[in-house]
Amino acid sequence: MMQLTHSAISRLRSQHESIPFILNGMHENVLRYRPDPKRWSILEHVAHLARYQELMPERIRKLLLEENPHFERYEAGKDPRFSYWCKMEWWALWSGLVAGRQELTKLLTDLRPADIDRTAVHPLYGAIPIPFWVEFFLIHEAHHLYAILQLVGEIRALQR
Repeated sequence: MMQLTHSAISRLRSQHESIPFILNGMHENVLRYRPDPKRWSILEHVAHLARYQELMPERIRKLLLEENPHFERYEAGKDPRFSYWCKMEWWALWSGLVAGRQELTKLLTDLRPADIDRTAVHPLYGAIPIPFWVEFFLIHEAHHLYAILQLVGEIRALQR
């Protein structure tokens, strides 16, 4: 039987908290700035994380109710809820991300041991259990945290 690792639970509870540290009080207009018009702004990355996180409890609940459901890849450009998150002011976006993380963490840490091995089908990885979905979620988030860190560096370089 699989289980959520201590590392996964720890990152689930705290990984997102690096965002305010990385941003270090940047103003909202800077968070919305795109140094490259083809790439997302800092705020759009955070909005994506908030929206993607909003999908996770829905997917976990579906996974608990159905036998081996299929989940399509998430595409922000095709999701009207992504643009909803992008329109939020920074403080509301951050508050929503934090509240959503608390909900997701509680859902996952309250799972019964009998449910932890339940699987859902990903188009690339096939049938994967909940702990793998959690790792996938966390690594995806870390990728965007790194992109945010890079954008902060680019913006600061432009301000010099």
